[in-house]
Amino acid sequence: MIREMLDKDLLHKNIDTSKYFLIGLGEDVQVPLSEMESHPLFLAKRNELEALEDGDAYYPFLIRYFLQPEFCEKQVNFYKELKEFCNGKNYFILSTVTDDLIYSVFSEEDHVVTPCGGYRKLQCSDSSHQEIVDFPKDFWENFCRWVEGKTTLSDIKLPTCPECGKLFSFNQVSSENYMEDDYLTKWKLYTKWLEGTMNRDLMIMELGAGMMFPSVIRWPFEKLSFYNKKSCFYRVNETIPQLPDNKQEKAYSVDANPFEFVSEYLK
Repeated sequence: MIREMLDKDLLHKNIDTSKYFLIGLGEDVQVPLSEMESHPLFLAKRNELEALEDGDAYYPFLIRYFLQPEFCEKQVNFYKELKEFCNGKNYFILSTVTDDLIYSVFSEEDHVVTPCGGYRKLQCSDSSHQEIVDFPKDFWENFCRWVEGKTTLSDIKLPTCPECGKLFSFNQVSSENYMEDDYLTKWKLYTKWLEGTMNRDLMIMELGAGMMFPSVIRWPFEKLSFYNKKSCFYRVNETIPQLPDNKQEKAYSVDANPFEFVSEYLK
C-alpha cells in the first residue's frame, strides 16, 4: 500500500509533458533469498550442497536456477509493466539489480545498462585473466538436470579457466576482482544519452534504490534533478524515501515499494 497519497493526476501530467525518461532500479527490485527459500526444491538442493565438501562452489548456480522467469513471476510482471510504460518513449534504464530478470523482458539492444553485472556471463577469479566468457551451455544443461533429479552432481564438472584452471565466478559486482568490461559500451551510450537530456523535459524515476550502491543511482539522480530545472524527480522507496534539503521544486518522495508504484500508478 502506498502510505502517503500520491497525486496520480500530477504524476501523469508530468509524464505527458516529459520528453525523456530516466529510470533507476535499485536493490528493492532484486529477488530476495527469502523468495527462493519458499521453494521446497531450493531448500532440498541447498541441503544436499551443504553436505558436500565442495558444495559451496555449486551454490551460486543453484541461485541462478531459481532466478529463471518461471520462479519469479512478481519480478517478471514488474518488468513487463515497465516495458509497456517505456514503449514509444525516449528512455534509459540504469539498474544495479543483478538477477538479470530485466533481460527476460527487455532485450540487449534496448536502452538498459546494468553496471553491477549478473548471472549471464562468467569470469576467471584471477584478475590477471581479463576475459569475460559466455555461460557454458553443456554445464548448465547438466546442472539443471541435477536440480531436477535426473543426474548426480558427481557427473558435473564446474567450469574452470582454460588458462590457469581456477574456477570461474559470475561476472558481477559481488565476485572477487569484478571485471567491468562487459557493460562499458552500454555505459558510454547511457552517458551520451544523458548529455542530451540537459535542460530538456526529463522525468527521473528512482525505484527502490537504497544505500547499497548510492553512487550509481541515488546521489547522481539527486544531482541531476538539482541542476536540470526542467526535470521532475520521483523517488520511490519504502524505507528511505527522503529527499535532500536542497531538492528542486518538482521533486517528489513516494513512500511505496516499486512493484506497487509501477502496477498502480504508471498505468
